[in-house]
Amino acid sequence: MKIHVEVNYWFKRFTQGKTAFELELNDKASIIDAVKEAGIPNEEIGFVMRCKKLEQSFSIVEIASLLEDGDSIKLYPSIIGG
Repeated sequence: MKIHVEVNYWFKRFTQGKTAFELELNDKASIIDAVKEAGIPNEEIGFVMRCKKLEQSFSIVEIASLLEDGDSIKLYPSIIGG
């Protein structure tokens, strides 16, 4: 399956400077699998938002949630400041 991933600027150090990219994952992969494939340590993740392929809005989900082909996820660190 193919998913779209967006990351907070904090994670650019793990993603070769990219803030958005596509990942190819096995069927029945979870967000944990996507995080691992992206090279981001699990302990760095604060929360995850997912938008299913046919939906138009993101919602907060558990990191163990299963993904579906065409999903988009956004990864955020534990601490975000401004």
